[in-house]
Amino acid sequence: MAWLQLSHNDLDGIGCMLLGRQMGVKYSYPCSYDEKSKYYFKTVLSDFSYLFGVDVDGLLITDINITPNFQEHLEAVLPSNISVISVDHHEDSIKEHDTFKIHHNTEICATQIMFNLLKEKINVSRYMDFVEAVNAFDTWHFELSPFALDLQRVFYYYVFMEEKFKYVKWFQKLNDFIDLAQETPPTRDFKPTWYSNFLNLYENKKGPLIDPIIQGVKNVGGINVYTFSKNNFAPAFEISVHALNVGVDNFVLIFEDDTTYTISLRTNSVDGPMLNEYALQKDGGGHRNAASFRIPLDNTLLAETLEEVSIFYNNGGLKNV
Repeated sequence: MAWLQLSHNDLDGIGCMLLGRQMGVKYSYPCSYDEKSKYYFKTVLSDFSYLFGVDVDGLLITDINITPNFQEHLEAVLPSNISVISVDHHEDSIKEHDTFKIHHNTEICATQIMFNLLKEKINVSRYMDFVEAVNAFDTWHFELSPFALDLQRVFYYYVFMEEKFKYVKWFQKLNDFIDLAQETPPTRDFKPTWYSNFLNLYENKKGPLIDPIIQGVKNVGGINVYTFSKNNFAPAFEISVHALNVGVDNFVLIFEDDTTYTISLRTNSVDGPMLNEYALQKDGGGHRNAASFRIPLDNTLLAETLEEVSIFYNNGGLKNV
């Protein structure tokens, strides 16, 4: 069977693509949830639809939150004879389907789910430590891997901060990163040269990017709000690490572009509110501990939204808002 794999374009999604290569996926493409992106999941799926029934008879969807909207689009685009497998861990993703085969587990990342499915069928043991690191970062349980955070730093540097790759297409950079990890995967006891070099370069650049954001934090209703200005490629996950280190449980990241604000809700508390439930009400989505949505670039609306978000946090969830 020839497979097309569509996967999220973060570290977890890329880990799934690495494993997809080991199972013989013929075509793979990283996708975004952002409908304004030219790499948006529904757009990419439509672009590849000409392969169905001609060169592809199976669709593998990994680390993509298949909401009812995506499900309807899939059912409309796919011929009835195309097999579909979904591997995902988002709380609000579909968990069963009449014809799609769903592998869903909110306790581990999609890469770990896929690894567990494959390890009894093919030899993927050389990627075990890499998978554990991806899982530890994506689930925010750093104690599960000694290099989880550094792996994300290396990934982020390669994709966003390496100047010589500034004009390389986004999906090509992601595929090149997979090439590196496939050839010489980092392990607990071995860090390849490419990994160590990129980590050192990242450490030299991160401070000037994230320090102004930390220093510019504002407090709204008892909730820390960190703002990223337009075209600021500071690593947002470092703000989350900072919040964890200084004992801040609930906080908000704001990202500005030409027409919208992206409101990213975060919590470091295991007993915190279900953030994805709130984001879904705003046509967004995500995980229990990290979720986001967009609003128009309107400062009055932003202030009102942040006030509502602070009430949501302080009251422990939607049921009390």
